[in-house]
Amino acid sequence: PNGSGKTTLLEMIAGRLASDSGTIERGPTTVIGYYDQESRALEDEKRLIDYVKDVAENVVTADGSVISASQLLDRFLFPPAQQYTRVGLLSGGEKRRLYLARILMGAPNILLLDEPTNDLDIPTLVALEAYLDTFPGCLIVVSHDRYFLDRTVEHVFRLEGDGSVRKIPGNYSAYLELQERESAELARNEAVKPVRETEAESARFDARKTPKPAAATSKSTSRKLSFKEQRELQEVEQRIARAEIRKEEVEARLAESPADFVEVARLATELEGIERRLNEDLERWAELAEHM
Repeated sequence: PNGSGKTTLLEMIAGRLASDSGTIERGPTTVIGYYDQESRALEDEKRLIDYVKDVAENVVTADGSVISASQLLDRFLFPPAQQYTRVGLLSGGEKRRLYLARILMGAPNILLLDEPTNDLDIPTLVALEAYLDTFPGCLIVVSHDRYFLDRTVEHVFRLEGDGSVRKIPGNYSAYLELQERESAELARNEAVKPVRETEAESARFDARKTPKPAAATSKSTSRKLSFKEQRELQEVEQRIARAEIRKEEVEARLAESPADFVEVARLATELEGIERRLNEDLERWAELAEHM
């Protein structure tokens, strides 16, 4: 939730903010790269290649490959012909992309990303996701973007807003599935609770009294799906299955062509539509599944 302390936590990990209590221990080999939400004053008179080379000439990926500053810029949609232009000629979005490339050129082994999908355009995010596939370090990301989290993370830490933190193994979709199961279990328990209370009350005052009226009340509150709703549930499940398959296909094509800006933009637009419709179908499926 907003205000639960997500950015504050990153600021403390990065060493920018002192904690009110407790301790923060950092290993001697820790190198932190932090892409935050603040505005950044870049050196407008420098050339792009020099701005990145000021940090390092090369960076090593998880598989041992060496990427030069020029190659990294190319990965982040700055072709060689553009790399010798001045930083001041870039647009706001291009400057954010350049700033990200400079952070990655520093070869951090802990990369902090604070709401990157709020700050970066879709082609840059696609390039970032492809780069993270070869990133050898640890990624800590604050985000509400389901697709980006599913693509990049292996654990979710949810800050509940009351000072407690919940750890869930898996990506964000795994967390949502767990949440749906828990909500359904809670709903079942709440539906059974009045019946149990009525039965206990009846038994307390009259051991001979049957609990059938309470059972009838319970049955009336748990509505079954109509024939039309059963058909709709089947159709929604089919649409979800087709959408998941197409989503994987589009994601694979995005990963294959990060340098083709036109194709990336087209695929990204299609992916946004798939994600939107998929979320709508998942919500409707959850509504209908409650009455199965």
